[in-house]
Amino acid sequence: MNPDKHNLVVRLRQKDVTLWRESGASPMSLTARLGWLDAVAWMEQNNAALMDWAARVVRSEKFDNIILLGMGGASLAAEVFSSVFASQPGHPRLMVVDTTSPAQISATDVNHKRSLIIVASKSGSTVETMDLYAYFYSMLQQTLGSPGKNFVAVTDRNSWLHRQAIDKEFMKIFLNPAGMGGRYSALSYFGLVPAALVGVNLHTLSARTKKFVDGIQPNIDHCVCRLARLMGHSALSGKNKMVLNIAAPLAPLAAWIEQLVAESTGKDGKGIIPILNPSARHAQNQVNDQFSVRIGLDCEDDCGSALAGDLGWALTDRYDLGSEFLRWQMATALAASIMRVNPFDQPDVEEAKHQTRLFINAKAPHPFHARFEHPHYRVYSDSPALATVTSVFQGAREMDPEKTGLKKMNLEKIPDGISYLAILAYLPDFKAINSRLVQIQNALQRRFSTTTTLGYGPRYLHSTGQLHKGGPPAGCFIQITEPSTTDIPVPERAYSFGDLHRAQADGDYAVMQKKGLPVMRITLKGDRLKALDCLVARL
Repeated sequence: MNPDKHNLVVRLRQKDVTLWRESGASPMSLTARLGWLDAVAWMEQNNAALMDWAARVVRSEKFDNIILLGMGGASLAAEVFSSVFASQPGHPRLMVVDTTSPAQISATDVNHKRSLIIVASKSGSTVETMDLYAYFYSMLQQTLGSPGKNFVAVTDRNSWLHRQAIDKEFMKIFLNPAGMGGRYSALSYFGLVPAALVGVNLHTLSARTKKFVDGIQPNIDHCVCRLARLMGHSALSGKNKMVLNIAAPLAPLAAWIEQLVAESTGKDGKGIIPILNPSARHAQNQVNDQFSVRIGLDCEDDCGSALAGDLGWALTDRYDLGSEFLRWQMATALAASIMRVNPFDQPDVEEAKHQTRLFINAKAPHPFHARFEHPHYRVYSDSPALATVTSVFQGAREMDPEKTGLKKMNLEKIPDGISYLAILAYLPDFKAINSRLVQIQNALQRRFSTTTTLGYGPRYLHSTGQLHKGGPPAGCFIQITEPSTTDIPVPERAYSFGDLHRAQADGDYAVMQKKGLPVMRITLKGDRLKALDCLVARL
């Protein structure tokens, strides 16, 4: 059967695993990953109990804050709900901690005794999440003795986290349906527990989502089908950059879409590269390798109003978020079918985790080749393909060209085959740092007329990391790191968060280097803001 017929989405709803026959995945493994297609029925069965529990927590007035510990799919949907809805009056505010940066962890400046801490991990063994749990539990233990009633677990049945939550007498344990995990878990406990706590009406959310699903009928060219075809066929034809242009109130949705699309499609040398910065459209005006998707809010746009080559629609209001999560999950899974890849695996992620463990156990950093020393930063690279980019940071024009070996080099050209630069920042995600990184991103984009993306480590390892290593070999990777001036021991571990943060950067660098990908590192020295300002000025 032709997977490009209008009944594509109907086959998906029927859990027809032959959609991914050409991906090489086993039918049994695919069936086990499709529970999210039953999200509406599951929500209708569980919403009342979940909202009743959340209401009791709020009425108790014991908690001013909710701290969610999680990575990737376990945290991004919660972040969307929290940002788009904000905390409703009388409800605690939610903050997501998905980092191993000691400086950023230390900046979680709230009254922890009045914080409800959600530990979210499908496997129950995610290293960042479990180390963060150990840290926060130890901190509260010093003042509360037995702090289990400040903790909630969201995990799979019989995971280590499930057993730990029983042993430590957590306030509540939410066992997620096995088939609703990872990046396809937005409408499960992973997204809905924090949503209920910040005041989202889950009944309204599920009613809107049901209306959306009921609108999917056989022989109708549904918007899900159009989005799937746009994504899948564009990627196969070489137009693999997807520019997301999202209305400001919905902007947090972009990072969730980025993870879903990048990790689902970025493998076997194929992939769709999400671009979250709409100004990237101007960087690519010379190359026809992108398409755009527009998402509005409360306007007259619909699927039929798309510009040539693009697709766009509008949400009625914030309660259409459930429909939006499901629209993208369905379209991404179908786009993977068109691209003949398995949307539910991440084969290149484990290698970086393995390298991280090696560096942690050896207690030694990755050996780097220093290209040059600057008063505010060092640059490391062994990649000949990055000589041009490296020279920009070195300021080769101001140096003796005979000594730099760049006499005949065109300093404004990147190597053939490279179509995007990825900035991978192992720095705390603070407003002042982010503004400077965006300046560097835009400056690189202008300098090389090439799309430039920005991600924070280790967060991106659970999002675009799979795409970087398994997707189209078209990326050029620039890590930005700093020595740990602030550090935090990880309780009951032989390493600190600073050790783990460094090892994650080293592990990802080592894997990309092993795969022959062009990767370089810039290590900041001294005051990080001054160093970043220096990089901006250099560019």
